[in-house]
Amino acid sequence: MLSEHRLSPRSLASLALIAVLAMLILAGCNRQSDDAGAPTPLSEKAAEVAIVEVATETPTTAPTNTPTATPKPTDTPTTAPTETSTPTATQTPEPTATATATATPSPEATETPTPEPTPDTPAAEVVASILNVRSGPGTAYDRVGQVAEGNQFDIVAKAPDSDWLLVCCVDENEVWIAGSSEYVRQAGPLDIVPVAEEIPELPTPAPTPTPGAVAEAVAPASGPAPAPANAGFFGYGIQIDPDGDLGATAGAVQGLGFNWVKFQLPWKSFEGQPGQRNWPDDKVGVLNGAGLNILASIVKSPDWARPGNTDFSVEGPPVDPGTYASFVGEFASRYCGRVQAIEVWNEQNLWYEWGNEQLSASRYVQLLSAAYRA
Repeated sequence: MLSEHRLSPRSLASLALIAVLAMLILAGCNRQSDDAGAPTPLSEKAAEVAIVEVATETPTTAPTNTPTATPKPTDTPTTAPTETSTPTATQTPEPTATATATATPSPEATETPTPEPTPDTPAAEVVASILNVRSGPGTAYDRVGQVAEGNQFDIVAKAPDSDWLLVCCVDENEVWIAGSSEYVRQAGPLDIVPVAEEIPELPTPAPTPTPGAVAEAVAPASGPAPAPANAGFFGYGIQIDPDGDLGATAGAVQGLGFNWVKFQLPWKSFEGQPGQRNWPDDKVGVLNGAGLNILASIVKSPDWARPGNTDFSVEGPPVDPGTYASFVGEFASRYCGRVQAIEVWNEQNLWYEWGNEQLSASRYVQLLSAAYRA
């Protein structure tokens, strides 16, 4: 009795392999003996058995877990987005404004000023606010009236040695006026104006009190005063109050040995309204009669003659130098030979003597010049 022996799968595989090799060898042998005879074919049963055996006995190999290499994904290059350029704003040209045709106004015809006709005869027009008219060519002659700005006169003649003009007429009489351009505007054929052949004589000064009579009333009992020591060619004087006792004042001045007096003459006190003038005849008479030389300081404009925007709480000059010059000129004419000097204004460098206005040297010179020519 045969013992049962079971082959292992490995043994079966080996046997199958050996059988296959054997058949291959036998097949080779049959090819070598073709010349001897045809090969003896294997029985179909044997071949079937062999194939079956191989198929049956071939061990099933346990599958080996061989990792299958997973192909790495190929990096497909990603196309980076191309930066889209920001469109540049193209400046659109502004439409050019088309000028709209407008009607051009026709220029208005400018009236050409008609020149004033030149008079056929020499003429003078007053340009000062007030101008004195006199009996002769100079302030030493009597004032016979006044004329206002704008009056026009025919020029009859001119003075031989000054700019005074003989004109026609005031109250139907020929009179003399100052011909300076400061006071009048001359026009016409001036070259035909003749020189006056007859010049009036200067008026005789009014009689003054006898100096001796005044001196006797005021002279000190001790006799005449001595002359100031080392007086030389200078005169000496003193400023006085003209509203005091002038007789006593004159005697006191003489007692000092002085021969000059000065007093202020407020213009505003002697011409309260334009042209209405009073004169200090009595004061001038006493002082002049005492043999004293007089210096009159004419100051203080009346309100009507001052600028409207001035400080009326203090004294001040006139707005028009001609008004002051008119007063000074008549004063000088009236007291010619009796008043020896005139001071034009006083302390014009002080604000309270100049209307609290801007101090002005040029303005004072205008005042001085007008008074000098009056």
